[in-house]
Amino acid sequence: MLILLLAAGLASQGAGFLIQAGYLPAWIDPVWDTSRLLDESSLTGKVLHALVGYVSRPSATQVAFYLATLLAISSASWMMQKEGRATLRIAATAIIAAAVVTGLAAASGSLLVAETHGRIDLTQATR
Repeated sequence: MLILLLAAGLASQGAGFLIQAGYLPAWIDPVWDTSRLLDESSLTGKVLHALVGYVSRPSATQVAFYLATLLAISSASWMMQKEGRATLRIAATAIIAAAVVTGLAAASGSLLVAETHGRIDLTQATR
């Protein structure tokens, strides 16, 4: 269960990075603001951010990525349990691949944000 929440949090963070870089629209920004209840800079906020992707002011795009990841992995898990042992390996491989791709998306989003802030100039290296 914790891995499911971790993967959803990574997907949401990746979406946040892509929004900051201007590659994704922020549909509604923010959807809610829970910073008065639990600030991201507090110790609890940092732990929840690392474990489950807590964001005090998420955009609708980030919420959609979080929920889509939860739905996709939960559905794959359910299908895996329903279909039996033969599907177990395929579904497990798909879940691991989804987690890896989500992590790579979050990492590439970090590079895109750094690039747009002038810290890394990847555009010059590719030309």
